[in-house]
Amino acid sequence: MDISIIIRCGDDNRVFNCIESIDEEVEVIVSLSDNPKLETELKNKGIKYCLSPRKNLSMTSNMGFELASHEKIIISDSDTVFESGCIKKLYEALDNYKVACAGIKFLSDPHIQFSDIVAEARDYVNSLPLFFTPGIALKKEVLSEIGGFLFDDNVPYAVDANLDYRVKKAGLSVAWMINDVYIFHAPESIKHDLKAAFRIGMGCSGSQEAS
Repeated sequence: MDISIIIRCGDDNRVFNCIESIDEEVEVIVSLSDNPKLETELKNKGIKYCLSPRKNLSMTSNMGFELASHEKIIISDSDTVFESGCIKKLYEALDNYKVACAGIKFLSDPHIQFSDIVAEARDYVNSLPLFFTPGIALKKEVLSEIGGFLFDDNVPYAVDANLDYRVKKAGLSVAWMINDVYIFHAPESIKHDLKAAFRIGMGCSGSQEAS
């Protein structure tokens, strides 16, 4: 299948769960921070990877994107897994659309305090028509219509807020699959979610200044 999947990793060992959930023959590229153990394991599995700076999701995304061999690309994260059939449906959606967006389902864990509340809140946000990562698919040709770049390297978090704005400003029709096909996100604690919310707020502020 002529599509590339970019997995943004940091140094998260769960990346191998994401890789194992890929149910099609595709190009896989892991964009991760310097981690000799993970690098060795990726090499042993024959998986392409690149090293990106820590704590900058824009650069992590862009560096993986630039390595992609195919015109069609899916971007996801190491703490997600693909629902069976998700990749095929996103691939087919790009036959008729330039961009597509899968749904995200947050899982909960009874051993993680308040993870059910986090999951419920995140599921609501992710049910809205927002072109947010992880789980987006697009064609490389889109860049020429949205300012010539994917993510702004100067905005380390909430990188997709500005992308969503530029996609809609360009009038691109999105294949919204948020209620049809999913990626599943690992459970999160409320502490992690609050920290993420702060970063998202800072990122959105930076995105507005850059627009």
